[in-house]
Amino acid sequence: MAQAGSMRRLTAGHVGKPAGVAVAPDRLLAVCGSASAEVPVPGGVRAASPETLTAAFRALHERLASAAPRGVRLVLLPPLVDVRLVELPPLRRQEAEAVLRRDPRRYFLNGGELRVVGVGERPRGAGGPVLAAAASVALVDGLRTAATAAGWRVDRVAAAHGAWLAAARAAGAERAVIGLADMLYVVGGTADRITTLRRLPPGALEELAAPRPDRGLVLADDAEIRRALGAALPGSAAGADGSDPARAAARHAHRAAPELLTPGHALALRAGARARAALLAAAAILLVIGAAALELWGAERELDAVRQRRAALRAAVAPLLVLRDSMDALAERTAAVGALATAVPAWTPALLDLALLLPEDAHVEGLRTAGDTLVADVVAGRAGAALQALRSAASLRDVRLRGVVDREMSQGSTARERFTLTARVVPPVSTRVAPAGAGGRP
Repeated sequence: MAQAGSMRRLTAGHVGKPAGVAVAPDRLLAVCGSASAEVPVPGGVRAASPETLTAAFRALHERLASAAPRGVRLVLLPPLVDVRLVELPPLRRQEAEAVLRRDPRRYFLNGGELRVVGVGERPRGAGGPVLAAAASVALVDGLRTAATAAGWRVDRVAAAHGAWLAAARAAGAERAVIGLADMLYVVGGTADRITTLRRLPPGALEELAAPRPDRGLVLADDAEIRRALGAALPGSAAGADGSDPARAAARHAHRAAPELLTPGHALALRAGARARAALLAAAAILLVIGAAALELWGAERELDAVRQRRAALRAAVAPLLVLRDSMDALAERTAAVGALATAVPAWTPALLDLALLLPEDAHVEGLRTAGDTLVADVVAGRAGAALQALRSAASLRDVRLRGVVDREMSQGSTARERFTLTARVVPPVSTRVAPAGAGGRP
């Protein structure tokens, strides 16, 4: 039953608002809304075994079960994390982290230890110093593993300096002065970027007492240091969480910066991102296939509706189709009759022109036709005169002689000539048949 209750509490830990957990050298302090819990770590966080860290995180989880935190954000306090403002050219975040990771001893203390390096965000293309943090890879991985084993979901691991600046801004101050056992830290900047970062020995209070319009927010984990800072900085702001640096960092864990990602966790995040991308791609393909299937179904449905409508209209349209076919056949026949009428030569005008235009001494002995060609055997005084006269006929064209001209002689001169004429008969325009329905008569 106790195990079942513990599982219910662990399951509930993924429901509510994320909790902020400040990781100090000797303790863990968690804040989730109005609830908070603190657990000491025997022997210190650095030297603690994985079992000890897991037990500490489990104790925090059980004490915050009523707040039902959804996940956890780990905030590392000095000296567990080393934070500096480093001068770098305008680089992307990944490039800046690669530069710092290549030679950490140049920028951080204890650079010989395997370190995880994080870089704060800065405006694109902006120069000047960049906020950089470094912590032990073993420490960050151990904290993640212990918190996960205790039932938490670790959202991020970051340095406390960004959270301290957020606490100062929430208290109406532009900087935070943090007194820890071995060092004084001054963090200042804008709402979204740290621009001032100083580290002073505990005895350098006179440097903090220099005239400033803003005394800042004072945080200290030791009563003696707190009194010394209060005397050196009269009129300083008071935070909502009192003067405990760990509590202020846990309260504003969502603004903690820079974030620290170990190579293993970064690879896991990239693998998860690739898996999610593959899942989204598969979902997109399924959606496209579903949309295509739905479109095809809709098209088939509309086509079936059209088929049904056409079937309903077919019975009413069938007589009209038969009537249209009959009218088309009649129009074809009328066109054929008109073509025949226009193709037949008009012989009456041709014979009339032949009779009227031939000279008086000419007469026709024979007349033959072949298609639209007229062949006439003519006897006349002169063949040339007859030929010239017929060429002016409107109903004849291509009038010409065929064969030779036979001449009959009388008393040594030509009495008359026999010859054959050919001509093509031109049908008059008035004999053409107008199309049916155009107002003409066939």
